[in-house]
Amino acid sequence: MRFFKFYLPISLAFAMAILGITSVFVPHHYSDNFQKETVVWFRVLGGVTMFIGAYSLLKVHFNRIRRQQKGWGYSALLYAFFITVITCAIVNYDTATGKSKGPLEARNMATKDGVNWIFNAIQRPASATQYSLLGFFICSAAYRTFRAKTVEAAVLLVAALIVMLGQVPLSATISGAIPWMSNWLLNWPNMAVKRAILFGICVGSVGTSLRVMFGIERSYMGGD
Repeated sequence: MRFFKFYLPISLAFAMAILGITSVFVPHHYSDNFQKETVVWFRVLGGVTMFIGAYSLLKVHFNRIRRQQKGWGYSALLYAFFITVITCAIVNYDTATGKSKGPLEARNMATKDGVNWIFNAIQRPASATQYSLLGFFICSAAYRTFRAKTVEAAVLLVAALIVMLGQVPLSATISGAIPWMSNWLLNWPNMAVKRAILFGICVGSVGTSLRVMFGIERSYMGGD
């Protein structure tokens, strides 16, 4: 039993890591074939995990509806929209694949229009509303951050004002130096910091990969 719970997962992780590293750094047609096959398997695993995620989401909201917890009406709406979109996608399958014939084509086109209406009239306005509400939190956080209590905060405040003014067309009428300074800040200091952060992320990813590869990190197997 310990073999299946401990040694087998670690051995598979180590073997796949070695194959992945070899396929990238060893130029050979076997490496190309392996990478193509892994892309297919990633899609298969992604589809499986999508079903698992949908099952988990529906299970959580089903429990809320069954217990009538606070906000369970939103869970009911989630079920209604989930069923509606899934039904429209299944009915619209023939239209998407070009298999519609005869009277079914009109029905499927109507279904397709219904799906488009759901996205254009409900999802897009809801997404825009959500992002607009987040804008208030971003403004409040920026106000707290940009208060010039120290020299570093003052420099950050000035740089942020220049960048924001440079993105507005009106700034060019005030002075041509403002857009130039904004682009300079974005292309040089900002890009240098961004690359440093990405470099740190890459180093952390390599470290985590090595921990998983050599069996030091075993959280993916469950337990502690």
